[in-house]
Amino acid sequence: MYLKHYQLTTKPFQITADPKFLWLGEKHKEALATLRYGILDNRGFLLLTGEVGTGKTILINRLVSMLDLDTVVATLPDPDLSSMDFYNLLADGFKMNRTFDSKGAFLIHLRDFLHQSYANRKQVLLAIDESQRLNHHLMEDIRVLSNIELHDRKLINIFFVGQQEFNTILSAPQNRALAQRITVRYNIAPLDKDEVGKYVSHRLKVAGSTQRLFTPAAIGEVFQFSGGIPRLINIICDHALLTGYARGTKEVDDKIVKECAEELRIPVKTATGQGSQNHQAPDTKSIANAAAKKSSELSGKPGVTAIEGGRRAEDKIPASTSRSPAWKILYVGIVLLLVALGAYAINNYTGSESTKYDADDLTPKKYKTTLEQEKETLAKRMEKGGAEAEADGASVSQQSQGKSSVGGPGGRNDSTGAQGNAAGAAATNQKMGDIAPLPLIKDKTIIHFSINSNEIDPDSYATLDGIAAYLADHPTQVARIKGYTDSIGSSTYNESVSRFRASAVKSYLMGKGAPPENLQIFAMGDSAPIASNDSAQGRGLNRRVEIEFPNSEVSNQ
Repeated sequence: MYLKHYQLTTKPFQITADPKFLWLGEKHKEALATLRYGILDNRGFLLLTGEVGTGKTILINRLVSMLDLDTVVATLPDPDLSSMDFYNLLADGFKMNRTFDSKGAFLIHLRDFLHQSYANRKQVLLAIDESQRLNHHLMEDIRVLSNIELHDRKLINIFFVGQQEFNTILSAPQNRALAQRITVRYNIAPLDKDEVGKYVSHRLKVAGSTQRLFTPAAIGEVFQFSGGIPRLINIICDHALLTGYARGTKEVDDKIVKECAEELRIPVKTATGQGSQNHQAPDTKSIANAAAKKSSELSGKPGVTAIEGGRRAEDKIPASTSRSPAWKILYVGIVLLLVALGAYAINNYTGSESTKYDADDLTPKKYKTTLEQEKETLAKRMEKGGAEAEADGASVSQQSQGKSSVGGPGGRNDSTGAQGNAAGAAATNQKMGDIAPLPLIKDKTIIHFSINSNEIDPDSYATLDGIAAYLADHPTQVARIKGYTDSIGSSTYNESVSRFRASAVKSYLMGKGAPPENLQIFAMGDSAPIASNDSAQGRGLNRRVEIEFPNSEVSNQ
């Protein structure tokens, strides 16, 4: 939508792993060098970890492309499998051209395959993505594969790639045999502020930009809200460009980035050496220092003035005073106070996981309309039209629903359904005044998205165009836009992705003339699945945006 406005040839901030946008900072170059060495040296087990969205998958693809043609590679994108499914997928990845019904038959063929590969001077690599989804039994099956070896070398390299939780899984006692075999480990840290600027500039340049589109202050805000995580950088920057396009500006400033982060409900993050955290626990040491100093001031006596690094620092006082009973009582009181403060801080500020937002919390305040207001407005409308209007409207609506084949503005209806729908609209319009019923056969419209994608399917444009045209003609009608994801990924990430998808649909409708104040967005995350997340087909159905049309008026106040 905004490509021509910014003179771009393609969208620069897609969240899919497009290799042409690959940017290698020092951390990524070091990771590639370390892991490539481990593979070429036949080190056996290798491990790459990192926070969600730090670019692990695209780094795998880059690493595989750097390997020699004599390397046979099989990749496993989702390891949440049974043992036999795992063996058969592995056989397919290594092109064994057959399926197996037993573990023994597979291991025999794998042994022959590995020995033949060694004889042909070929290396064998198994790359397992999303390793944090592995269960203990499958980890044992994978460990057994490494037992097929020669006396002086490994015949297969196994490359684990996963989130940092995988380190916790490896530390479990039942997995110690596998953990001890991992010889090469690397953790990808988020980008720092300088790297964020280079990352953004690189993607814009690849997309065809010849000018600066983000101010330095805007880059600083992108860093603050993303914590240096590339996937969040893409989400924020894409939304910022869309907002800048809507406002007609050629450059994105810090105010636009802040507004977009607030709209997407992305909290401020702080990049650390091990990743980023949404919530920083209060500095309990500073609390203790302040409490100790305050206690000393209230006592009116010299004593503890600061606590640094866990050690007590005392003013120079006579030895006899420091041994006096009064001083001992004061000292005990200060220690008890510090213990209480520390317990309070630990109880209230650490170990808690951010709860997901309720649907009401996810709605911008200026768009909120309570159920009581909706009921009251509907009652007034019904009183004006009378009981006859209600009966006629219900009859026509029921008739149109029974005759139509596919619902939603812009959807494909048969001629009978379209005529019934139009008749319902005309009848209710005559009885209820200037508010016509929605030209919808169903109570909601569903727009589906690809995995890790925020791009609207072109096949959905006609449907969205119909919705936008209707909302433009009926400026009092509300549209509730609810974003959903599958269950893969953390709840916080899923919530952000679902909000971004809902925002993308909202932005499209706005661009087609729908009143922005009537478009309410909700980030539902992985809640309310319409299909099972245990299958790829079910997860595909759950990655969606639902557009609902409540029978309510938007206040023009």
